[in-house]
Amino acid sequence: MKHEKSQNKVMSALAVIFLLIGCISIASTTGCSFDMSGLSPEGDAGTDADADVIDADVDADADADAEIPEEICGNDQDDDDDSLVDCADSDCVGFQDPRGFECIASGGKKETACDDQQDNDGDWAEDCDDPDCSNDPACTPNPEICSNGVDDDGDSLIDCEDPNCNGSTGASGEICEIPESTCDDGFDNDGDGLTDCDDPNCAVIPICLESDCSDGVDNNSDGLTDCEAPECDGYIDSTITCYAGRKWEIDCSNGINDDRGREAPPGGWYETFYNPFRNHSDICPYGL
Repeated sequence: MKHEKSQNKVMSALAVIFLLIGCISIASTTGCSFDMSGLSPEGDAGTDADADVIDADVDADADADAEIPEEICGNDQDDDDDSLVDCADSDCVGFQDPRGFECIASGGKKETACDDQQDNDGDWAEDCDDPDCSNDPACTPNPEICSNGVDDDGDSLIDCEDPNCNGSTGASGEICEIPESTCDDGFDNDGDGLTDCDDPNCAVIPICLESDCSDGVDNNSDGLTDCEAPECDGYIDSTITCYAGRKWEIDCSNGINDDRGREAPPGGWYETFYNPFRNHSDICPYGL
């Protein structure tokens, strides 16, 4: 062991001599100087007992002075050995990856390429389906022009068909309404091909209701007269009631076929009527 220590000291001394000889041989106006304070008793700059002349710890502060590598953002590797890769590493916040995403503070990715039909940030949403792209020009459609017969915003709805046109003026001067509520202007306000009272949206609007259920007139021009109109169901006067789209006799003693009769059944002229107050059918004899 003593022999080994002596040998180490000899080797250290020889190393210093060789360094001095090399310095003397260099033509320099500044000369050479050496800081020997960091040498350990073992003859090197570390705390180990080996015979190496210069350790990595040249400043004798007990650490390795090798340069710590920086994280390279976008190569799918943990370059700085902190167990965090690319966007998961805070060093990469703000990095714009050419693959179509940006590294964000949460450690995730934000899609930036919103028109390449790719899910660039791996959140299962492509392009304009990704909330990250909501304000991207590629996902901000042109506004619908409500009077040009063109689907300007690409939603397959034209002019008054498009809810974006609600309240705007359509191609024929109509006010776009979804659903249609102006039922007497002669226009198809909601673009469904049905005008005014022909539109089911107008079914409960007073102007589209049968105003008289016993005058023999189609008051609202819907092709249904009196009891034929659904809104007349339940109507009742002194002679008939409206039920299920037809008239029913309720006066069997006035000698008049008030409901304009049905064909007499086999075996005699009898006719039934529906009495909603008693919830059953009665029979008027003789078909009256």
